[in-house]
Amino acid sequence: MYYQEIESVFRENLASRYMEGIHLPEMFKGAVTSLKEGRHIVIVTGFVVKAAKAGETDGPPGALMLAKSFEQMGKKVTLITDPINEHILREGIRVLGVEAPLIVVTDRTIDEVTENLLIKNQVSHLLAIERPSCSSDGHFYSMRGECISDYVTNTDILFHRAKELGIITIGIGDGGNEVGMGSIRDYVCDEVPMGAQICATTEVTYLLIGGVSNWVAYGLSAALSIEVEAMLMHDAQVEAFLLHRLVAAGAVDGMDKKQIVKVDGIELKKNLEILETIRQIVKRYLL
Repeated sequence: MYYQEIESVFRENLASRYMEGIHLPEMFKGAVTSLKEGRHIVIVTGFVVKAAKAGETDGPPGALMLAKSFEQMGKKVTLITDPINEHILREGIRVLGVEAPLIVVTDRTIDEVTENLLIKNQVSHLLAIERPSCSSDGHFYSMRGECISDYVTNTDILFHRAKELGIITIGIGDGGNEVGMGSIRDYVCDEVPMGAQICATTEVTYLLIGGVSNWVAYGLSAALSIEVEAMLMHDAQVEAFLLHRLVAAGAVDGMDKKQIVKVDGIELKKNLEILETIRQIVKRYLL
């Protein structure tokens, strides 16, 4: 089945994140099946690199591909980020022609946005991709254990309220400190360096883990393409242009902490190879 085929591609590189021991195959299938029936999908993204005081290249590209895919399926989409990632997302919206509104939340506005958005807008799904989640000590951390709380709006509030309202939640991550990783807290604490310090507390309905969070988004878009029998993914040429534009808008690589066209320290060429490998699976099934 194509779920396993796609997931095997986006799981590459998990060993370097100490996450290869986690296997959640039914989560991917469940998320795809659920999203296919979604009405209004809210996507939250944006992770800060403290040394650069800027957002990183993992997260926004995947969020934007998913937003465009959902719109092609006729679904309503809303994007959410915080001020440090605003320019990156706005540039990506422009590049891909995404129609979804972007809501920029701060600690002063998050409570009001949560209530207005989730209750008044018939949200069916709340999805986080590469979005920091609060640890057990109340702070937000990078994978290196750096406290980034001063740069992060607490969007966990959205996910706690969504759970109370019965809204389906999805978390996409690659390291243990992102929204959703509270669902595998014991594993992160035991297996990931500094896991007990950095581990997220927020749980989700469906947790999706990949070697790079963007790669998981490629996989979701691919599976949905097969489900609706139409290619929803853009190609490597568009992805390369998108990443170049996001870096020009201020995005930095999470490992090198510089404005270079890498994702989590991985060269552009490898990211595009993953994208095209997944696209080829879609093409084969569509034929």
